[in-house]
Amino acid sequence: MMIKHLSPEVFPSRSLFRFYLVTEYLFIFCLLAHLLLLMLFLGLGVYPMAMFNGLSLAVFSFCLFLTKRGYHYSAFFLGTTEIIVHSFLSALFLGLGPGFHLFILTLGPCMFLLPFTSDLGKWLLMLGTIIAFTALRFFFADYSAPYVLSIDLENLFFTINIIVVVFSLSLLSYYFSRASWAAETYISHLSQVDPLTGCLNRRGMEEVLANERVHNSISNASLGLLMCDIDDFKKVNDSYGHSFGDQVLKETVLRMSTALRLTDQIGRWGGEENS
Repeated sequence: MMIKHLSPEVFPSRSLFRFYLVTEYLFIFCLLAHLLLLMLFLGLGVYPMAMFNGLSLAVFSFCLFLTKRGYHYSAFFLGTTEIIVHSFLSALFLGLGPGFHLFILTLGPCMFLLPFTSDLGKWLLMLGTIIAFTALRFFFADYSAPYVLSIDLENLFFTINIIVVVFSLSLLSYYFSRASWAAETYISHLSQVDPLTGCLNRRGMEEVLANERVHNSISNASLGLLMCDIDDFKKVNDSYGHSFGDQVLKETVLRMSTALRLTDQIGRWGGEENS
């Protein structure tokens, strides 16, 4: 949905564009998840966790606000901190049985999204999440939680939380691939379209011609190529200026485009040459 109207051109780098899109959707997912957890803990009577999930709703709402304002790193690390604290508090009040602490495992892959962090930094941050999870498992291994759930409920919640973790990682992969596709499509557009006239540039036309040659060799269809240029275009630039010459080129392409069939292509081959 949002990916359709967001363009990589408004971001200083493709990696930041991917980071923004993926984290925005993850923040929305976290908001929905914590809303469900709030109702769940209220129903179970685990009021400290219900209160914290109410706070979590405010935290992720603020993360979305920060993201919209361009504070991507602040939003990311605030959300990361919330997930870590939530994992430890769930172990503190409910123990490890229900598996709410497993949410911390979603953070490792997220560290590799950080656009302006070195590879070493990303690996160290990922290692930090593993250490945090290991420490949590170690300190709460034989812990008696103040809120005790039945074995059946613990098994049910553990299974559900495994599904949530897998779904979160799948969501991360999906939106990362979508964001990558959008960024690559934009770069491909920049490399093949003439910015002045909006038609294909020489590179774009050469690709079209190469594809048509392959297609025509299979189908035995004919291929037509027309090259034309504007006579005395240099005189136009010298007499009226380059801005006026640019307008001539744009108007020429516009008029030629109105005569094209659906299967035709127009491109700017050189300075004033069109094909």
